[in-house]
Amino acid sequence: MPATTPVIGTLDISGLSESDRLAFYGALFSMSAADDRMVESETDRIFQTLDLAHMSEDGRKEVFTHSVNPPPLERCLLVFRDADLELRRALMLNLIDIVLADKSIEPGEHLGLHQARQILALSLDETAVLHDMAYTVQNYPESETMRRPIHLIESEAGEYCASTTRFILPPKPTLPAVLRLLILLIAGSIVAAPAGAQNPPEPEQGPFFVYMGSFSTKTAAQNHAAEFGGWTLRTDLYNGLTPGFYAAVIGPFRERTDANAALQDVRLIQPDALVRAAGRPTLPASLGDPGLLAAVLGDLAVVVSRDSIITNPCAPNEPHITVLVGFISPVLGEEDAPLGGFWMVERTGEVIPIRGCEE
Repeated sequence: MPATTPVIGTLDISGLSESDRLAFYGALFSMSAADDRMVESETDRIFQTLDLAHMSEDGRKEVFTHSVNPPPLERCLLVFRDADLELRRALMLNLIDIVLADKSIEPGEHLGLHQARQILALSLDETAVLHDMAYTVQNYPESETMRRPIHLIESEAGEYCASTTRFILPPKPTLPAVLRLLILLIAGSIVAAPAGAQNPPEPEQGPFFVYMGSFSTKTAAQNHAAEFGGWTLRTDLYNGLTPGFYAAVIGPFRERTDANAALQDVRLIQPDALVRAAGRPTLPASLGDPGLLAAVLGDLAVVVSRDSIITNPCAPNEPHITVLVGFISPVLGEEDAPLGGFWMVERTGEVIPIRGCEE
């Protein structure tokens, strides 16, 4: 199939009901806050989307409320679950566009995009096209001057020529400066800086990982990694990643070019995958290769139990904690077999390796 020239224009949502437009705007604000912060570059794109002139006073007040306290993403997305395919695709494209405004996708945003794809019932191929198109738009000067919300007007599913992207550019709307400033101040998006002070962007520091998904629990990340082929990374182990999450990853790669090459294969099965620069490892260098250590720690399966009643004659003869350690099964759904373990005496804190013994 020959590649087509994608055309990016402006999505007209004036025909939607006011409640649907509020849900559309609410989804954008919610996605911007998915990483627990709303940065100015993201909210600026949302302000370009807003059309308050054709809304009731109550509607305008609700938009302002969304800018301060975004509604649940799922609630907004469910409004469009049964909408026509073109509108669902357009909403997904604008969610990605908002997330990419600050040039990175945080774990919370990654989860939000995954949730959006599921609720909006978009196929992997459709989502891959939208992701690639959003990334392509980022590299065009027209991206910052075109009127939002954006709309992919022409494209065949999965194939287009990004280098020949065309833009239809109606005048970019601007809210009155005082109103924009008020919203930004209310949303907490402005950080005062000395006049004329500019912080140049720091060069990204590898290694680089292909992110297939970020999760709040280790088990969820391990299951995802087992399904799509990867391993589980605790994000606290690198200072360039958002701490407190478990990511299903492939890597690490010393060079971004190698990570980008791997990303192309991963996106065939996981279209919302992305490359993250991890920064410096937090584990001491004396322990060994940080990537290998992170992989070992990520695939460990640990089972902890508390034993108050002593039934094992080989165990400590007082209340203790039993810790069994192994590796997750390489086959999803199979039981993890423990390789060894420890007892920890609660009273003293002593750690005792589990060994075979004679009764």
